[in-house]
Amino acid sequence: MTDSINSISYGTQPYSAEYSKKQDEQIESLPDQNQSKKKDTIRISAEALNMYNKSTEEEAVPANSWEKLFDLKSGSTTLANGNKQIVKIEGSKLEIYEYHDDKLVKSVHGELSADSAVLETEIYDKAGKLNQSIKTNLQMLKNDGSKSAARVEREITWYQNGQVSRRMNDRMSLESAYKDKAEGQIDNKLSNMFANFTDAQSTDINDLIARSTTDKHSTKYIASVQEFLNGHISKNINIDNSADFINQTNRPSRIEGDSKSGKTNEIKNSNNLKITIQNYDSKGEILRESYFDSKHVDDPRPKGGKLKQTMSVSWYNQGKLVKKSSGSMTMKEAESKKLPPSATLLETLNMDEKDYATGRAKTATELLGKPLMESSSNAGFYSDIIEEKINKGSFDSVENIAKYGEDVRPYEVSWENEIYKDGKLAARQVDTESAKENNIRKKYISNRESSLVEDYSAPTLHKTSHLDESYDKNEVLKKQASIESRESIKEVKNGDDILYTQIEATQDLGNGKQYINQRREGKLEEFDSQANTASKGMSKEIGLTLDDSRTLLNSLDYSK
Repeated sequence: MTDSINSISYGTQPYSAEYSKKQDEQIESLPDQNQSKKKDTIRISAEALNMYNKSTEEEAVPANSWEKLFDLKSGSTTLANGNKQIVKIEGSKLEIYEYHDDKLVKSVHGELSADSAVLETEIYDKAGKLNQSIKTNLQMLKNDGSKSAARVEREITWYQNGQVSRRMNDRMSLESAYKDKAEGQIDNKLSNMFANFTDAQSTDINDLIARSTTDKHSTKYIASVQEFLNGHISKNINIDNSADFINQTNRPSRIEGDSKSGKTNEIKNSNNLKITIQNYDSKGEILRESYFDSKHVDDPRPKGGKLKQTMSVSWYNQGKLVKKSSGSMTMKEAESKKLPPSATLLETLNMDEKDYATGRAKTATELLGKPLMESSSNAGFYSDIIEEKINKGSFDSVENIAKYGEDVRPYEVSWENEIYKDGKLAARQVDTESAKENNIRKKYISNRESSLVEDYSAPTLHKTSHLDESYDKNEVLKKQASIESRESIKEVKNGDDILYTQIEATQDLGNGKQYINQRREGKLEEFDSQANTASKGMSKEIGLTLDDSRTLLNSLDYSK
C-alpha cells in the first residue's frame, strides 16, 4: 500500500465546525483595485489570525505522525491517576514511560509505517516485575473514499513468578460505509435496510461533511485465550463476536444551537456471539467442553426482534466421554415485551458518541485508531462489553423461562441428554417446551360505560414433550416412554373461552406398548410437573459457560 494511514483513513479534507463557521466571516481587504495608487493593506481579525497561525503549525507536523494521528507530543505530563508520563518521539518511533512514585509501571514502544501502527506495551507490578505484555498492530486494509476496512491485532501474555500464566490472541475487524441520509430516507421504510444499503450506494465521506448520514458498519471480534497451571494448560476459551449495524447520524454543522447535531441513533443491529470453552484437569486431560451460540436481531419493526441460542456440552472422566447434552432456543419479541438489547455500535467499539458523530464521518482505520493508545494497554478493551452484557443478563432468556415461565413471547426450547457407560450410549432423554401465539384469541370486549377493555383469552398456547430411552450394553434400545401435552382454546360465544390441555403418552417396557390420550380443562402446567425441564437443563449449562467466561474476562486487565 502506497498511501499513508493519514491519507487513507483520515481523509484529505479535515473538517471542523468551528473552521466552517469562521470560514464564512469576511476578511476585509483594503483598498480595492480602483485604489491601486494606495498602499495595499489587509485587516485580519484576531480569530482569523489565530486560525491561520494554528493551520501553519499543523502544516509543519507531518501528516503521518504520532503527533498528528494520535495527538501525542514529546515531553513530561502528570496523568489523571497521578502517575508521571514521559513521551519521546523521533520520526516514526515512539517511546512512552509511565512512573508511579518513581517506579516504572508501564512502557510503550511504537513504530509507525505507511499503512500500520505497531505498539509494544509492557506493564509491571509493584515489585517492578513484568506482569503483562501487549503487542498491538493497527492495519489499514481498504479505503477508496466511500468504503473502508481496518483491523487491530493483539498478542497478549501474562506472567506470574516469571512464568507464562496466560496467553491471548485477539483481533477486531471493522468495515464501514456511509451515504447521505436524504438518499435513503429509511426512517419509515425499515424492512430492507441491509439489502438496500449496497456498496454501490455508499458515498465518499468527504462529500458528507456536516450532513445527516446513514452509516453501515460490520464488526468481527475474535479472541483465543489459554490459561496455564503448573506448566499444563488448564483452560482454553475462544470468543467469536460478529455484528452488523445501521445507524443514522446528525453530524455537526455550522448551525448554532442545533440540539440534534453530533448525535447518532441505532436503527438496526444484528449480533452473533459464540463462545467455546475447554477445561482440563491437573494432568492436562479434558474435563468439559462447551459451545454457546447466541444470534440476536434488533429490529425496529413491531415483533421484528428475534433471538436464537444453541448450547452443547460434553463431560469427561479420565479422558472418556460420560455425558453429552445439546439443545436450542428460539424466541420472538412481542409488541408488549421486547428482547434484551445487544451491544450497540459505540459499545462494541468502546467509543463515545462525541468521538463518533463528528462533522466528517470516520473511516474504519480512524474508528479503530482513535482509541489505539488505550486498546494497546487494556487487554479487555474489546471484550469488556461482552462481560458487561453477561453481568446484565442479556443472554439469560432461557434461564428466565425456566424460572418464571413465558406467557407473552413465542418461543421454543429443545434439550437432549445422553449418558455414556464405558464409552457407549446407555440412556437418552429429550425434552421440549414451546409457546405459540393464540391465533384464535378472543376479540376484546369493550365496556361502553367504563371504557374498560378486557381480554379473556391467553396470549400464547403452550406445548411440552418428554422422551426417555434406555439402551443395553450393545447400544440397542431397551425401553422407551414418551408424553406430549399441548394447550388449545375452545371459543365460547357469550362467555369466557375455555382452555384445554391434550395429553398423549406412549410407553414400551419391552412387553408391548401402552397408550394414554386425555383432554383436560386447565393450563398445561397443572398436568405436567416437568414442563420446564428443557429450559432448566439448557439454562444450567449456559450458566456454567457464561460464568466461566465472565470470570476470565474480568481478570484480563492488570488494573482490575
